Amino acid sequence: MLSNYSMTCVQETKFGDSTHLSNFKLHLDSSFKRKIFVEDPNLQLHRPTRGRSNGVLTVLRSDFPGFDTAVELPSLAVSGRYLVVKVMVESAPIYIHNVYAPVDRQDKQHFFSSLDTEGFEDQ
Repeated sequence: MLSNYSMTCVQETKFGDSTHLSNFKLHLDSSFKRKIFVEDPNLQLHRPTRGRSNGVLTVLRSDFPGFDTAVELPSLAVSGRYLVVKVMVESAPIYIHNVYAPVDRQDKQHFFSSLDTEGFEDQ
């Protein structure tokens, strides 16, 4: 499925640990040239020790405009919930936001108000 799209953003990745992501990447390596950006707190684990929840993943296929310039902006990330990838297209910065917001209305309002909306040109 991922190979059908130039860009795919996934929420609720639910990786169990770093091995789980490695296996996923290995599978994709045999399918198409791509870049993967992930914000998932479970990837810091060497083996599953807690429940799987949250996590965002952005996959860019090699034909995506600006593919070679794609970089994650870790200073803007929110653990398991928000990931920003910057690409340059004809000298213009393009920001791809992958967001997994909380369900609860109050939590959602707090989440969105806490996101950095000022610092993009500094990146």
